[in-house]
This record gives sequence, structure tokens and C-alpha cells, in this order.
Amino acid sequence: MAEETMFCAQRSQQVCEPMLGSAPRVDAWLMVECNGLWGRKALVENPMPASVKDWITATEQALGARHEAVRTQLIKQRRVRDAQLTIMLAEQGGLWRREFASYEDITGWALDVSQMQPVMEPQYFVCTNGRRDRCCSKYGLPLFRSLRSLVGARVWETTHTGGHRFAPNVVVLPQGHLYGRVLPAEVPAFVQVVESGAVSWPHLRGRSSLPKEAQVAEVEVPNGRLIAVEGNRVRFAVDGGERTVAVRRSPVSFEVLGSCGDAHTEPVFPLEVYPAGLDGDVE
Repeated sequence: MAEETMFCAQRSQQVCEPMLGSAPRVDAWLMVECNGLWGRKALVENPMPASVKDWITATEQALGARHEAVRTQLIKQRRVRDAQLTIMLAEQGGLWRREFASYEDITGWALDVSQMQPVMEPQYFVCTNGRRDRCCSKYGLPLFRSLRSLVGARVWETTHTGGHRFAPNVVVLPQGHLYGRVLPAEVPAFVQVVESGAVSWPHLRGRSSLPKEAQVAEVEVPNGRLIAVEGNRVRFAVDGGERTVAVRRSPVSFEVLGSCGDAHTEPVFPLEVYPAGLDGDVE
């Protein structure tokens, strides 16, 4: 029986659950500014007009015609802002944004990157949706404030990114990396790495544009380009040829809380790179 006071993020860190390979698979991120309160199911439980929710659904369908996985996040900055509303789209390694005067202007617009401004500097999106899980607000809000002191308006609060037991979670776009357990004391070093264009490997949950097997294997080939995932084999193009990395489901389980408030722990078996000489299949 789990202790009532235990947070799922505390439990995950306590048992040293690996984070790598836990990022959701996302080809296109649609970020829509929505100030006010978000409910547990934030895309439904929010103060946006029904017409905007319909616009999001239609836009997701349009994006789905060219992407396998599309994800919409609500965002806000919890400070005094002008009346403008921000829409951002990240896809194919790029990030674009556009400002609107009102929700009515958004609903009359068909998303088109040619009508948006490219964003070159990294943007940070911290999950703070405590209605979805207590860890998201408990750990996410301090991270948001720490990042804001360094990068200002380039950090946003966002709705659930998945994996709240790895809180605090932050998505960095346009790179598409999802990071977990980024503690406020680590923020200066974390930002320095990200701003240099590098990857903060100790915090990495995965690059969202990659399948989970490739997220894990990429650590072994940080400068490689994914060719294919073939069963438990992940092929990368590297200078001078190819490299294949084998991954497997860990034979060791980690007893975690799926969410805060769960009465019992459950076993998870993360993916890992094969030890040398071992063979088999990803389960």
C-alpha cells in the first residue's frame, strides 16, 4: 500500500526509475494560449469558447493529414499581458508563432506557417496542470518561476505533457526534447546547455519526434540520423556509414505510482540499450 503523503514524482525518483524513452511520440506540437483555469481534461475543461475548441479539433485533423502524431497543448504565462493571444506550431524541426487580437480572429483562420513568424530561440513549456496531477503544480510552478528569471517571455506554463511522475517536466521547442526532473537549482546549468544547442542528457526523457526505441538508442549515437527502427534494432546514419543500436525491455522492474493518489504501486519495465553481447527482442 502506498503512503498517502507520497507524491508519484517522489516515488519515481526514490526507486531511481529511468526516464529515457518516456517522451510521448509527437510530430507536430500545436500550442494555443489559454489564460484562466484548466481542468483535469484541460482541452475540454477550460474557459475558451466552443468555437475555439472546434477550431483546435479541425486544425488537429488538418495536421494529421501530414503527420502521424499531433499534440495540442494549452499555454499561458501567468502575468499581465496585452490582449493578444499566441498560437505556435512546431513541426519538422521548426517553430512558428502568430499573435491574434481575439479568439474570434483565431477561429476564422486556417493554420498556415507562411502566415506565421519563425521562432529561432528555444521556447520552454513547463507542465503545471495540478488538476491533472499534484506533482505538476508542486514541482512545475517553481521550475516555471526559475526559468522565467533567466529566459523571460520564452517560458510558458502548459497543460499535461505525460509522465507526471517525472515532474517537473519541460518541453523545449523547436528541438522537440522533453526533459524531466529539472530542479530549480539546476536551471542555470540546464539553460546554458539548451541555449548552446546541446542536449541536457541527465534530464532527457526523449526527443519527441522519435519512437521510444530510438529515444533510448540515440544516447549511444548523439550525432546520428535515424534511418529505421526494425524490431529491437535501431539504425542510424553516421559519418562514414551506419551504426545499429539494440534495445530491450529491462528485465528489472521499478515499482512506481502511476499518479498521485494511487493506492498501490505498479511495476514498469523501461527500455534500455542492450548490454554487450546480449541478443533478443523488444517486448
